[in-house]
Amino acid sequence: MLFSHLIPSRRDQMTIAALLGMLFWFSLLLTRGEKFAESGPDELRTECSKPYKFQVDPNRASAAELQTLPGVGEKLAEAILREREDFGPFQKSEDLLDVRGIGQKRLEAIQPYLPTEYRDAGLPNSSR
Repeated sequence: MLFSHLIPSRRDQMTIAALLGMLFWFSLLLTRGEKFAESGPDELRTECSKPYKFQVDPNRASAAELQTLPGVGEKLAEAILREREDFGPFQKSEDLLDVRGIGQKRLEAIQPYLPTEYRDAGLPNSSR
């Protein structure tokens, strides 16, 4: 062959293929990242501060589900269940203050995870 010295070896071909593959993935990541590069720090901060992804209904949740709330462990989850069984469903988030172990600070921590009907103040029939 006249130009056989110009044909890369099998090892060189594999190296070139690997480099081209990495270049492809890198360029794909860069173009996907343009969305975030165009947005400023304020937009990214807003993206991170979106509403919570899950909610826990204190009238339907199991002990395990209640334990996903911040500051609620096994004993407090059981206390919430006992309060619910003994006195009926919670009508508003403030009713959780009746549970031993839940104070104002803990209530404020778990309130964003409660469904909106519990967070609204002024609910009719709010006495349990």
